[in-house]
Amino acid sequence: MKLLSNKFLNDEFYDTEMSDSPITRDQMKDIVYHQFENVKKEITSGSLCTIRLKYFGIFVVYFGRAKAILNRTAEHYEKGTITKELFERRSKMIKDYLNENEIHI
Repeated sequence: MKLLSNKFLNDEFYDTEMSDSPITRDQMKDIVYHQFENVKKEITSGSLCTIRLKYFGIFVVYFGRAKAILNRTAEHYEKGTITKELFERRSKMIKDYLNENEIHI
């Protein structure tokens, strides 16, 4: 199976489906990538909120995964592989998420 580049896919889609449209290639690209850029922004914000994308489904942090990340963060801090500030920031984010969803740690 051959993987095609995003540029190739965008160009082919535009040429076959949108060539008669008043939308430019750059506008089409913005439309296609906007939802994924929004997901990336939400994930990097650290809010751990549920994200729903039409036709793709719901992206959610599972409670067991959150607890595992909290435990792993503590282990990394004890080993000295992460700073105190990073440990506190991650721990607070995950504990807040678990408390908001009424999961006791």
